[in-house]
Amino acid sequence: MLYKNYLLDTTAIIEVLRGNKSIKKLIERWLDEGNNICYSILSVYEVYSGMREGEEKGIKAFFEGFSCCNLTPPIAEQAGKWTIYYRKKGITISGFDALIGATAYLNKCILVTANVKHFPMLEENQIYKH
Repeated sequence: MLYKNYLLDTTAIIEVLRGNKSIKKLIERWLDEGNNICYSILSVYEVYSGMREGEEKGIKAFFEGFSCCNLTPPIAEQAGKWTIYYRKKGITISGFDALIGATAYLNKCILVTANVKHFPMLEENQIYKH
């Protein structure tokens, strides 16, 4: 069996934290199949910056349960190249989306997101829409 790596973007993480049963079951199935689930360090920032009172303990527990993909110079380089490429085509990509996309791409992860349109740099087989 070929195991896969999945990178949860912030939308997926928020859905899990809000109790969305379908995304939780999906993640559980992927883990049961032996796949790796990770998140970007940028999602840590995004989740904590939108945190409501009383949510910190659950957020901390969530992040402790998965591995973190940190930013590296090659990730930043790839994100910058994509940003320029798409800007020339008249498409604006946020810095965070470019960096999260590059994190998934260079770590050979399938990006799990509700915002597929934010990641034009990834091919259809590199994204799982939740």
